[in-house]
Parts: sequence; structure tokens; C-alpha cells
Amino acid sequence: MDYSIEAWHGPPDECIAWWRTQLPTVSQKRRWAPSEVMLRWFEELAGCPEQADVRYVLALLMVRRRILRLEGSRQTEDNQEVLTLFCPRNDTTYEVMAVIPAEDRLQQIEEQIASLLEGDESESAGTEAARPGSSSGVKKRTAETS
Repeated sequence: MDYSIEAWHGPPDECIAWWRTQLPTVSQKRRWAPSEVMLRWFEELAGCPEQADVRYVLALLMVRRRILRLEGSRQTEDNQEVLTLFCPRNDTTYEVMAVIPAEDRLQQIEEQIASLLEGDESESAGTEAARPGSSSGVKKRTAETS
């Protein structure tokens, strides 16, 4: 149940847990790169086995954002889980190895995804994907004039 600050009088006796949070303002909300940019980067990561954990985390993000849909999973002979994901935007099915990042790698992956996919409102209209491993993040397109 949600309560406003004015209506909150403390947790009821039978309450198991409670927490307080504040919704972000419009200026604090994340502005993700367009879905096409995320999908393009996801496809590029398929050719980078050393980035398999990044691709897995990005796939989960895209499932959450409804860019991809989880169709199922299977186990390989060496007991590795493989997710089957479908993209209705391009009518393509993908297989993604479930590579759960090591604890010390999670922060790196979060920063990498954020730097490549987040942008301010002015950038989100004209972004293109940065190549995996690029340190420049999402780049603005600029028109050349003669």
C-alpha cells in the first residue's frame, strides 16, 4: 500500500516491513537511449565473448523495457543456461548465455551500460550506439554544413 506523508501514521501492528521512498522529479528520471540503439548494441555484443556478462545484463534490461520477450531457456551439455529471447520489432529470435557477473564486476557493468545508454533529453532524439569498449558513450550526430 502507498501512503502520502500526510496520511502516514506509522506501520500497523501486523506489518512485516515498510520503507520510505520519494519519486524522482522529471529532471531526475533516466532518459534511456532509443530502443533501436539498445538493440543495435546488444547485437554488436554478440561478437564479443569477453562481454558476455554485459550482453546478459543488457538483455535483462531490454526484457524489462519490453524490447525483448523471454520465450524460454534451456541448459547446454555443460550445464550453462541459455535464454531464448524474441524481438517483435525486427521479428528476430536471439539466444543469450546467462553469464551472471561476478560481484566485483557488477559496478563496472552498471557504469558501462549507463554511460552508453543514458543521455540527456537533447541527446535522446539523435543518438547512435557507441561501439563496445568505447569510452565516449552515446554520441550526438551533427550535420555537416558546407
